[in-house]
Amino acid sequence: MMTNEELNRRFRLQKEYLGGNKPVNKIDPLVTVSVTTYQHGAYIQECLDGILMQKTSFPFEVIVGEDGSVDDTAEICKQYADKYPNKIRLFLRDRTISHYINEFGKDRMLNATFQRMHTRGKYYAACEGDDYWLDPYKLQKQVDFLEANPGYVLIHTDYNYKNQETGKITEAIHTLQGDIPDEEENCAPYIISDRYHIATCTALYRMEEGRHIDELYAEDFDERYLMGDYQKWFHLARLGKVKYLEDVTATYRRNDGSATAFFDNKKRLVFIENVYWQRRTFAERYGYPEQLPIIHFRYLRNLAFLKYRINGHNKNNEYYRKFKALENVSFISLLHLWSSFFKYRVKNLLKK
Repeated sequence: MMTNEELNRRFRLQKEYLGGNKPVNKIDPLVTVSVTTYQHGAYIQECLDGILMQKTSFPFEVIVGEDGSVDDTAEICKQYADKYPNKIRLFLRDRTISHYINEFGKDRMLNATFQRMHTRGKYYAACEGDDYWLDPYKLQKQVDFLEANPGYVLIHTDYNYKNQETGKITEAIHTLQGDIPDEEENCAPYIISDRYHIATCTALYRMEEGRHIDELYAEDFDERYLMGDYQKWFHLARLGKVKYLEDVTATYRRNDGSATAFFDNKKRLVFIENVYWQRRTFAERYGYPEQLPIIHFRYLRNLAFLKYRINGHNKNNEYYRKFKALENVSFISLLHLWSSFFKYRVKNLLKK
């Protein structure tokens, strides 16, 4: 595992494009917006435009971490940094410094970590280079709420989902799925059991608590985890209340490069297994044993559907049999899974 000394050594090697004497370096930003980007030449302009269109009564900085792309991402980022020296701080990463292979053979990416270390704002928001914001008042609404409600540590919103493979946009995911959270409840156990979802591109949180989260990362971080944001939302929810706004403020784009990509069954299997282990570990470590049956329920359901995608609905789907045998499986749950099977089969038939 990388030591703090080695992390800080690598961080000190980061150089800011155009230096540290630009207009943006001389402001005291209330909000830092982080953009991590790699091979996003087709998307990065849309991402940056959505941030730069924000209408606010306070100053904010945009920190762009360009992680050594070999397409035109870096060139586009430099053009924006040249044009907006009052807003953008650009870092062109050297991947021999921003990446390292750990003892498990996993590539640990430090770009996002460096981004938080560069942060000067009281509040922190992030939008990865292939996502984009839709609402020009996103930051203003979120900051206004957190400024007026000190008991809340994080605020997030509804969002659209874009399948990059098909181009289809599904609007208002939370509203569509009916998973609107109750903000009066402690949502940490719901995050653990995958019943509370926060899209990174919609969130804004207090950086004071965020820095504390970085300390907790050092305590319970395992370099085999594939879901870094999951840890962050869980720990923030333990520190304070979480606010949900029904406004659709962003579009989350899913593409084949993400760890959660649905288009590659092998990647999906690795992800399902890893998330199951991570959720069980957190439930046991932080005292949420009542969530373990729900975690197991969702794990078998996800595996049953993945097995169907690979082999079709046949007697060899052992995960479906295990899922059906669970004590807490209702007819509605089985109906939902059968519906997923049917929709997937129809979709494939239509493709033919």
